[in-house]
Amino acid sequence: MRRQLAWRQARSDLQADRATPPEIREERLRGWNLDRPGSVSLSAWRGRSGRRYVVQVHELDIHWPVRAGAGLAFAVARAADGFASIIDVAPDSAGPAWRGRAWDAGARELHVYILVDDEAGRAEVALDLMPDAIANRPVRA
Repeated sequence: MRRQLAWRQARSDLQADRATPPEIREERLRGWNLDRPGSVSLSAWRGRSGRRYVVQVHELDIHWPVRAGAGLAFAVARAADGFASIIDVAPDSAGPAWRGRAWDAGARELHVYILVDDEAGRAEVALDLMPDAIANRPVRA
């Protein structure tokens, strides 16, 4: 017996999928030996727009060196099941006060996105990746 596909329903489902914006989610990169000394830990985030952002992953350290770049730092909490969520966002030059607040909110990782050149680019990326609860707040240290 051959299986019959309901093409009209399948096409409708595909159109509905395209109309629904994707959730913000982390997409772990494969093939990186992240435990090797001297290696850079990388991950990727998929924003509401569908764009992919590759980030450097660091442990959240209040005394982590402040960068002078135009990038973004995302404070990330990871649940026991391995799923990550963005708690807060700031310029990658954010100081110990912001990192301390992020730690208190449950973040234990710092994901740094450096492929942005200016304030407008930072705002665009932040809006694409920030949860709705903090999406309308300005990006500040």
